[in-house]
Amino acid sequence: MQLILIIGYLVSQSSATTPITAKVTLHTSTATWNEAHSFCLSVNQSLLTADTQERRDALLYFFHKEPWQSVKDLRFWTGLHATIPDTGSTLKWASSCQQPTMAVLGLSVSSSHQYCGYISLENTREIKFGTSDCVLSKKKFLCQELQNHCLYDVIPRAFGNIVASHHLTNGSVSECQSECERFVSNNGHRCLGFNFNDVTQTCGLMTGENLFRLDKHHRPSPVHRLFIRRCEIQANLQTSGTEARQDFSCSLRPVSRCVDVRRFCNNAHGKLETDSERCECRLQKVTQTINLTEKIEKIVENIRIPPKNTSIAIRQKISVTDSRISSCGIGIVAITIMSAIFGAIVMMDLNTVRLHLTGHLNGKYQKRLRI
Repeated sequence: MQLILIIGYLVSQSSATTPITAKVTLHTSTATWNEAHSFCLSVNQSLLTADTQERRDALLYFFHKEPWQSVKDLRFWTGLHATIPDTGSTLKWASSCQQPTMAVLGLSVSSSHQYCGYISLENTREIKFGTSDCVLSKKKFLCQELQNHCLYDVIPRAFGNIVASHHLTNGSVSECQSECERFVSNNGHRCLGFNFNDVTQTCGLMTGENLFRLDKHHRPSPVHRLFIRRCEIQANLQTSGTEARQDFSCSLRPVSRCVDVRRFCNNAHGKLETDSERCECRLQKVTQTINLTEKIEKIVENIRIPPKNTSIAIRQKISVTDSRISSCGIGIVAITIMSAIFGAIVMMDLNTVRLHLTGHLNGKYQKRLRI
């Protein structure tokens, strides 16, 4: 069993400016990238797409809260992976097959076969990206469930203490929500939420860098309702249990629609091959089993009892056949003597029985003659 933390809702912006909410779940059991990718697909989800600063800020926000603070080794697989067989420089997201949109990723492949991306929390201030082996390396992972809507927390009789960047008059709550979802300020900040006046039916949209500023910075107001936009993140912590499916694929690269479902494997000569339909590789587990059997045979051969240098006291303490010729001869002689003695005793007993039987018959014969 493994601990699962549903950490909240993150957002990405599609080409049609429609926010896509993603419910993100952390799986604390470790798995390879391929295993994690297969598991997320099995529950109708995908590995996390963390291509915006807002998403990373939202994740960082939860890293400082319980039960996140009790999770050790904060390195998690994401949906980032390479798509070209002979290089790891071209990376895409498994959920959309789109290349990373932010240059701040700073990804670099340091060695061969490091074609899958993960995020790590190296300190308390920033999240960094890294790459590792897709098959041999195991990490925790993050699955996302995409949803085509935004969520809002509503605080009645409250007014947000952020200067409004945009006002909408004579509008309903739904119109203010739609305007907030697509509004971006001149300095590139997204809408954090809005104050809605129930008397005048107006709303003031608030923007900023801090996604969670409105959680604390608001004051009472009898005529307002504060709507906090939660496309970026929705606090919804809970725990559950499940098991990730094991993927016994021998592929060295991720298998996803971004690489046309191609598998990459090593042939008998150790060179990289691709096959669109099948991947015939000797599983590393089988090779290890064969090697282990050979090692056991060598160990048994090495610890076999020396025929000339073993005392009787040592032989009595170990259950190993004594293969010395002298001991075999002594054993045969002893068994022969014991068999001879036992046979003599049996023969003597049989002779005694014969004599008694002969006497008994002679006695009966003499009685008949007298009669």
